[in-house]
Amino acid sequence: ATDGTSSGPLALFRLLSNFGVALLFGAIVIISFAWPEGIEYAITVRYLRSAWIFTAVSTYLFTATAAANISGDGIGSGLIPTSWGDLIDSTPGKAAFLRIVFVLATAIAVSRPERIIDPTAQFPALVPPGLAVATLGFSRSPFTLVDNAVAVVHALSMGLWLGGVVLLTRVVLAGPGDEDLVHAVRGFSRLSTPVMWVTVGTGAIMLFRLDRGAFGTSHGVTVIFKTLIVALMIMVAMMARQFISVRLSRVDVMTTPLASRLRRALGIEAGLGVAVIGLTGVLLTMTPPGFEPD
Repeated sequence: ATDGTSSGPLALFRLLSNFGVALLFGAIVIISFAWPEGIEYAITVRYLRSAWIFTAVSTYLFTATAAANISGDGIGSGLIPTSWGDLIDSTPGKAAFLRIVFVLATAIAVSRPERIIDPTAQFPALVPPGLAVATLGFSRSPFTLVDNAVAVVHALSMGLWLGGVVLLTRVVLAGPGDEDLVHAVRGFSRLSTPVMWVTVGTGAIMLFRLDRGAFGTSHGVTVIFKTLIVALMIMVAMMARQFISVRLSRVDVMTTPLASRLRRALGIEAGLGVAVIGLTGVLLTMTPPGFEPD
């Protein structure tokens, strides 16, 4: 439910939680597959732990507010987990409850980052943040099984793209460094390019499903605005990937000027990504013309 006295806080905490789980998932995947040396840096460990605290707090508040919104009581009543029973009566409610569970389980990786790259512990470290992001695909009801599957793939690809680019701007490119930083940026570029197109493709499918071409509604107008931001983000991302492909193929270390230039470019991409996820949160407060909620 999104109606009631807590609808404003619900939208805010959902937005913060969505952003947080994307940060965690993208960072852990990029470290796992493109930057295993990252766990040796104190700044990386601090970033992971700060992101987890932010995500855990915002997701707890989101879950509590969602429960209070369903029961019709004040937000304070939802702060007690024993009052969350009403969440299991709907698919979005179950997803909200499971999200806090998976976010808390992500402490497995955050508390000991070496598990992210340890082959024997890597799978358990990757699953909780992945499942936390996947819950974003169940934020609407009613959805068919196919709709949910598309939404889950969209959420996972979006989380990897946005979380990865924020990790680069905040951690990898925080300053000059050795060859591992160059490898991290190259690895992110290789992973993010196909992920970007998966995000766009699944987003287009969801757009058709939700709006059915009725773009004259408030939901449709917001979708058009979001689409323009996404298009700009893609343009910036493609320019950044081209720069990475050309410039980083000829260097062995990350110099200060190179790190600064990459940080600016990827920072714009990250900023647009935050705007997109914000507009997605706004859209979740609206009823799309494609269907009526339960």
